[in-house]
Amino acid sequence: MTKENNLKMSENISKYEKNGLDISKILTDECILRLFAFLDLKTLSSVNQMCRRWYYISKDKSLWRSVDFSPYKITFEEPAFENFTKKNLKDTIKLNLGSLYVTSKMLRSIADNCHKLSILLFGRSCVAEIKKRRRKSFFAKNLQTLDLRSSLGSFEFLVNIDQKFPNIVNIGIGPRSFGRYKLPYIFSKLTNVRIIDFTNCLEIDDNGINVLATNCQKIESICLIGCRHVYGKSFACLLRNCQNLKTLLIRYLKINDDIFAQKIWDGCVIEELDLSACPRITWQGLFALLAQLKHVHYLNLSYCGEGRAVNDVVLSQMVNSGMSTKLRMLDLRWSFHISPNALGNFLTKCNHLEKFGIYQSFQITADNIADFLIYLPSIKILEFGGSYQQELNRSHLIPMLLKTAKNLEVLSLINFTSTNLIEDYKNIKTLITTKSKLTRINFCDSSPELVKIAKEIAQGIKQIKITFKWECALPPPIITLDSILNI
Repeated sequence: MTKENNLKMSENISKYEKNGLDISKILTDECILRLFAFLDLKTLSSVNQMCRRWYYISKDKSLWRSVDFSPYKITFEEPAFENFTKKNLKDTIKLNLGSLYVTSKMLRSIADNCHKLSILLFGRSCVAEIKKRRRKSFFAKNLQTLDLRSSLGSFEFLVNIDQKFPNIVNIGIGPRSFGRYKLPYIFSKLTNVRIIDFTNCLEIDDNGINVLATNCQKIESICLIGCRHVYGKSFACLLRNCQNLKTLLIRYLKINDDIFAQKIWDGCVIEELDLSACPRITWQGLFALLAQLKHVHYLNLSYCGEGRAVNDVVLSQMVNSGMSTKLRMLDLRWSFHISPNALGNFLTKCNHLEKFGIYQSFQITADNIADFLIYLPSIKILEFGGSYQQELNRSHLIPMLLKTAKNLEVLSLINFTSTNLIEDYKNIKTLITTKSKLTRINFCDSSPELVKIAKEIAQGIKQIKITFKWECALPPPIITLDSILNI
């Protein structure tokens, strides 16, 4: 809409308001539809009572493609829920049930009325009153993604259903979704699943993964983060049967070096690997593993072996195996035994590295990272912090970022201070104003003065945010359930 149209619209609105008239009458249906798109679910459900025109506009299918109950504490009686699904959810593609208490009849209403439903999420509510004699599916026929991770309810009734679920290709299983002895039975019904997430599921173990790998051979991504009863004994079966496995996330698992020393990894096609915070891995285990992997471009080794597994020998192995030339994302945060020389030699072979994080490596300084930037022409996200507080103005990190890093999007500086705010002001201002792709600078555990001057510089520049959050700036893997849900 042009400035002339905006001015004309403002004049008309003022005119209507002075005369006590309804300003909505001067708005087109398209304008009202756009306004309705900003309404929350509760308000959207009530505006249709205002007038017939608003009723028909509020029923536009674009407003109901994604419905999320999670922000609300709503109690639905079964007849009211059935009526709601009939009237509003016939075009819904993604439905988050949030904290609703869901019964079998409500699941039936979803299956009968939400024929376009592709993504279904359950919150912390419990699926209740599931009658054992019912043996037909309660889920929409076109359902492809099912997320049970947050729910505290049991879904063991699915085991008793004769029908398989061939359309479900993405599924998240939570800590209480199935009992340990029931869980393997559900895998026989998920023959086409490609992405499966067991985050913090204590019911999955190596025996369960063996059953999964036997029945679900199309798996491309498996997340076992926090699954404390998985020790890696099933990985040989997993890699042998699931030859399309590209993403393996095993953070926090107590896996020993002998699993990584086995000759089972050589032929795999894994591209995204998360070994962060696995306490029992040593540099010998990493050395043996990284020699076999040929396709990894996403690698998270943060706090691997409690910070002791990644050392100069491991970095050298990544160079010798050719892995360094393929890496796009590398997380080396909380790796204590890396020297500047070894890191520099390693980064000379990382010409395609786009996201890089290193923090709490005792020997690595801001000047070291500045010197290594010439080897990283593709860098988009950089996260760095030393084991002690460093003075930003005394390093040449920002000046080198100005000379290099043409594609820089996110910069996270941890544990920095300033002894020359004038100089830092000048450098940060130049960085913000010249790096057109830069969207965020994060000052975590840094001095408030640095945050203050950065916010002052960025004021009025819409595309950039100045934050001081204690969170990793590096992105998660791509082939995951959360990526599907965020589409």
